[in-house]
Amino acid sequence: MAAKSTAQKKKENHPRKDRMKEQPILAPADFTKPKTLGKFGSIMWDKIVPQLQDLGISSDLDYFSLEGLCHWYDVYKRLNEAYELEPDLSSMTANRLLGNIQRSWNEYRRLATQFGLTAISRNNISMTPASDELADFLKDNLG
Repeated sequence: MAAKSTAQKKKENHPRKDRMKEQPILAPADFTKPKTLGKFGSIMWDKIVPQLQDLGISSDLDYFSLEGLCHWYDVYKRLNEAYELEPDLSSMTANRLLGNIQRSWNEYRRLATQFGLTAISRNNISMTPASDELADFLKDNLG
């Protein structure tokens, strides 16, 4: 069984408060989609950025990393399309495309891990929205 995330421990009212990592309270991000994203990157931005904001995972500091994440996803998808159109899969062009597909996927995965977009990395990220922490603070201090 994998270790529980801080958000899970808080939700379950974990008795060992000393085992919970202190998470910084980040200002909620207000991102505008970069105009430089391609078709696939733009679709990905529209799908994941609102969810990351709702979960309280992203802040203004993450803008360029999220842009890179969506960019590499776009590159990966476009290279896959080009590979599918390649008539001779044993050609030098197909070989180069495969190498570039692998590099773009590796860059995407590296960034995806930072935002908890893989099953393993998701457990290590606190998914407590900043607004919930503010509500808890007000409840504890103002009654």
